[in-house]
Amino acid sequence: MRDSTGRTSLVVSGEVDMSGSAELRAAGSAALGGAGHPRLEIDLSAVSFIDSTGLGALIHLRNLTNEQTGTLLLVEPSEAVLRLLALTRLDDVFTISAKPSPHADPH
Repeated sequence: MRDSTGRTSLVVSGEVDMSGSAELRAAGSAALGGAGHPRLEIDLSAVSFIDSTGLGALIHLRNLTNEQTGTLLLVEPSEAVLRLLALTRLDDVFTISAKPSPHADPH
């Protein structure tokens, strides 16, 4: 969902494996939609499992966002996500927020 500031939020839950990662990649790519300087926030607080394909989807979305000189923010990643990011040393590559942005839509 894109707000008036150009910020788009996605909420991801459950397992982000081969099938879930395809959905994440598609939803994120559609949300970016070629908009210049996009801000994509992905809420990962309800993710119970993520594998390498899920991580690949996040990297893909980060690269797309960077190509559009935008920002990708991972919001409240679950312990499962944080573990994988730390294990792969990608916790320093992604911008991670413990809380949603102050402009987040509560609905």
